Amino acid sequence: MTLEEVQEFTKQWLPCWEGGKPQAAKLIQFYHEEAELIDPNHIEGLKGHSELLPFFELMLETYPDWKFETEDLIPTADGFIFLYKVDIPFKGKVFKKFRGVDVMKLKDGKIISHKGYYDRTPIVLYKQELEKNA
Repeated sequence: MTLEEVQEFTKQWLPCWEGGKPQAAKLIQFYHEEAELIDPNHIEGLKGHSELLPFFELMLETYPDWKFETEDLIPTADGFIFLYKVDIPFKGKVFKKFRGVDVMKLKDGKIISHKGYYDRTPIVLYKQELEKNA
């Protein structure tokens, strides 16, 4: 892909990750029917729309107000690498500038492989603290 193609794709795809659960129906349209998503929460991967859509709905319902910022876009032959920062409001705390990297491959203009890499430790520790104090 060219940088211009990646920028155009990301300009349309990224806003679907913000705005709450209703965005999931828009987001899934960017993913191939056979797409696979792997991240620290799903090391075995989620496959196909039937597994991806409920995940997108859950994420967007849990984090309706998170805001993504693109740090860099690196085109590859069949996709791109997306470096980002995101502010994540969660149960009374905002995790500022949480960083991650997604490696994307496209097929027929849609995401066929989405591999996300990030350190979820701060959120896990905060959840444990909330449970301990409950």
